Amino acid sequence: MPRLERFDFRSLATLRKAGLPFSRAMAAEIIAKITPNIYQGYASTESGSVSLLKPHEQLTKVGSSGRLVWGVEADITDQEGNAVPTGSEGEIRVRGPNVCQGHYKNPEEQAKSFRDGWFYTGDVGRFDESGYLYVVGRIKDFIKTGSVNVAPREVESVILGITGIDDVAVVGISDPEWGEAVKAIVVVKDGHTINKSDITSHCKQMLAGYKAPKYIEFTDRIERNALGKVTQEFKSRTFRGAAE
Repeated sequence: MPRLERFDFRSLATLRKAGLPFSRAMAAEIIAKITPNIYQGYASTESGSVSLLKPHEQLTKVGSSGRLVWGVEADITDQEGNAVPTGSEGEIRVRGPNVCQGHYKNPEEQAKSFRDGWFYTGDVGRFDESGYLYVVGRIKDFIKTGSVNVAPREVESVILGITGIDDVAVVGISDPEWGEAVKAIVVVKDGHTINKSDITSHCKQMLAGYKAPKYIEFTDRIERNALGKVTQEFKSRTFRGAAE
């Protein structure tokens, strides 16, 4: 936001954040310029709030959605619905008084998402040893490149950690060699110069090599809806079929 210093934020009691976690740089900037009273969390339409990251944890648990809120149970499961060890990634499932009864007049979705008293969210995540939840992405959004899965959200978080990056969207595009390849659409802040090799080398330092984008495109703006998600119209225009 230009001319941010002109605004008086003293009456702002709390800033509540959902969706993609803040990068460390973004969290630090908001704390310094807007308010230190930031709460990030994980929630869904079916479950309501599941976890919450408190203000004093914003810079010590970067990337986390916090710990479970009161009355909520959640764990991480494999493809067969079995709980996996702490630190392992898998599907997040939730149960408790916060969870709805089911999907109205949609038995197919009901059978898939509500099983054995649990709501299977379709989100992939992990818990650390202290009980903090990290949400990696949506199962259906995973990019299968070669024989391995890549979570777009994880790659986006790493790219957003580069100074001068304003926004990014990562998806899979068809690729003759890998089946799908990781592609990043990147918006650079005014006054900064970033080239493709800067992004690629940073990603390879922070991630496994196969997760680094094979294709990078720069744009002026990524179109998002009110929830901060990339619009389907933008995807259909930008992420066309095969890699160039």
